[in-house]
Amino acid sequence: MALGSPEPPICSAEGSGSLLPLFADEHLWNKPLRAILYGVGMVYMFLGVSIVADMFMNSIEEITSRSKQVMKKDGRTITYKVWNPTVANLTLLALGSSAPEILLSVVETLNKDFYIGELGSAGDSISL
Repeated sequence: MALGSPEPPICSAEGSGSLLPLFADEHLWNKPLRAILYGVGMVYMFLGVSIVADMFMNSIEEITSRSKQVMKKDGRTITYKVWNPTVANLTLLALGSSAPEILLSVVETLNKDFYIGELGSAGDSISL
């Protein structure tokens, strides 16, 4: 929400967001209870991100550890790595580190009926 925006806060009675409020009368709950529940929800989501990041790293290791065997004319077999480990790790890790920003922009674009919003890299550089 931009400064001076007439939109109410997400957790107020009139507010609405992508995920919150979860229930129609959630704004009537005690603020400490909501804070605890939101904190537990955030920890749960961070745990999910951690699991996906571990899977991503295992995938990178699997891809970069590929090797290929070539038989020379003299009968010798040479084994070499398909990927240069440094280049592969830098390329795939750059993609992995920018994935959250890309997904944030995609989710916001879908929620705003394909209009550019304030989140993501495009939001700060575009002035209309």
